[in-house]
Amino acid sequence: MSKRKLIGGVAGVALLWLGGPAVAEESDMGPNAPKIYSMYGASMSVGGGVVGFTDDAMRDFASVGGAWDARFVFGTRADIAVEAAYTGGAVSIDALGLDDNAALISSGAEVLGRVNLLKEEWQPYVVAGVGWRHYSIVNSDRNTSSVGEGEDLGEIPMGAGLSYRYQGLVVDGRALFRAAFNDDLIDESATDEKANLHSWQAQLTAGYEF
Repeated sequence: MSKRKLIGGVAGVALLWLGGPAVAEESDMGPNAPKIYSMYGASMSVGGGVVGFTDDAMRDFASVGGAWDARFVFGTRADIAVEAAYTGGAVSIDALGLDDNAALISSGAEVLGRVNLLKEEWQPYVVAGVGWRHYSIVNSDRNTSSVGEGEDLGEIPMGAGLSYRYQGLVVDGRALFRAAFNDDLIDESATDEKANLHSWQAQLTAGYEF
């Protein structure tokens, strides 16, 4: 076999391996399918939304606020996907012993399993996983309140969403509930019941699929 034929054969196999999944996916999604180079698909996105607490005792202290998110998904073209994300949020907090403009800031990370109910342009899905979050009080020069300066806790996020994919663009909307555990930010002696940090979040993100 000549050197030219050998190089041509290797190049042909490489093109089939790289291009095959994309061509197959185009037939599933139609002309709006992007040229991707992975059989399973992946995406990166950023966005924001609103966040709040579900517990009545916690809502006595904190209002609904803003949230932000940076997320990587592996498996956008598969039945099962995995997500890894950085998440953050900020809500105003009102408690005797804090300054009027005090805020409760959070940042965290989470890993979720995702079940894609469809693999077409419109893709509904459900997610669940585990996460970690850190809360801290900012914009207050004093804190003689029943709210601690900060708290690290674990979370179990779960929810559902709908993703739209068009020629590589991904727009994703979802609603999440995060059950918190090991949360002791609020002194129980100051409330009639424990103020749990269970939270909800609604968000919209945009990114690129590759």
